[in-house]
Amino acid sequence: MTGDNERLFEIYQADFTYCEAVIKQHSKSFYTAFSQLPKRKAQSVYAIYAFCRQADDLIDLEGNIEGLDQLEQQLTDFEAGKVPNTPIWRALAVVFATFPMDLAPFYDMLNGQRKDISFTQPKDMKSLEDYCYYVAGSVGLMLLPLLTDQATKIAEPAKKLGEAMQLTNILRDVGEDYQMGRVYLPKEEMEKFQVTEETLENKATTPAFIALWESLAVQAEERYRQSFEMLPLIHKDCQLALTAAAFIYREQLEAIRKNHYQVFTRKNKISHFRKLQLLREVTSYLEKINRTSFNKKNAELLSIGINNISMIYDPDIIVVNSPLYRKLPVMIDYINNALSSRFTKEIIVRNTLLGEKAILFGGVAVIAQHFLNIRKLKFKECGTNLKISFATDSRINSGSRSNSFGNKPKFKKI
Repeated sequence: MTGDNERLFEIYQADFTYCEAVIKQHSKSFYTAFSQLPKRKAQSVYAIYAFCRQADDLIDLEGNIEGLDQLEQQLTDFEAGKVPNTPIWRALAVVFATFPMDLAPFYDMLNGQRKDISFTQPKDMKSLEDYCYYVAGSVGLMLLPLLTDQATKIAEPAKKLGEAMQLTNILRDVGEDYQMGRVYLPKEEMEKFQVTEETLENKATTPAFIALWESLAVQAEERYRQSFEMLPLIHKDCQLALTAAAFIYREQLEAIRKNHYQVFTRKNKISHFRKLQLLREVTSYLEKINRTSFNKKNAELLSIGINNISMIYDPDIIVVNSPLYRKLPVMIDYINNALSSRFTKEIIVRNTLLGEKAILFGGVAVIAQHFLNIRKLKFKECGTNLKISFATDSRINSGSRSNSFGNKPKFKKI
């Protein structure tokens, strides 16, 4: 972010504060998650959320078609460079000036709101999926430029996340939506599970209704799973917030199950304590994701121009077939990367030659001693294999990489 962009956030701080109040009031789950983002990215999410909330409220709360038309005209003016003089639009202008935003999903989301004006019950899952994209998958695409510099590569997983969240909304709000005259459960699925409108009218959580609900919940959970495929390409400083949003939203399905599928007479909310637990679970999950991503990335790096190289994607052990002598600098660079990972406990270099072993001993020792502050490193020759191992607590500062030259480690050769 340039200094000019930073100054824009400061100038329009009051507008971002307004948008933050909107998300804080209407979605504590999203606010809990996205407040974990770096400040300017979090503020940008608040502005996008406030726009979406305005559109949603125009239809769901007011049935205000003219208001939606006006909002779409404002979007058209905004695209032409004429910024409407409201807090949301002024904040969005800063967001668009800072990030490579795309207006198409904003129009798609408004199109989704129009579908609720002349609402008809979805005929089948395909119809429901289309609806979910327009009202929620589009929001996933809105947010991508804030979270990654590879938005086009992960557009599909981002849409999947929005669709999963919308399916969660539908399953959470069956009773509330029915009172508004809307049934989002597809006709074909209701017929398949022998659930009638009378079931909904009577607020009956029958075995048939539960089976239908679970069928859709499983599909939502599968979309959450598919959406997590994008995480390695999400900026590291955004992974926690995005994954937390998904975990917390998905948890609503579990809350409903624990409350015996009562979606007609009660709100199934996630407690603040449970949200804190989920944040801890997210941290652990991301460590596993990034650990796997680290190993795969290095495997791809080594596969370029080097034959006979293989790796086991074990979180703790990396196995590499030794390259030729002239490739040793690459091997040592790879081992440097592996040692820098707080996850790797052991590296096994297979099929090493006598001369290679000597250089690896020296090269690894220098890397470990002078750059990584590893206190205790063990080498073990097993035939033609060389095993390099170290305990998980052998790194200073809980495994963080350090360029300090102090606290030199002791090495033990066996």
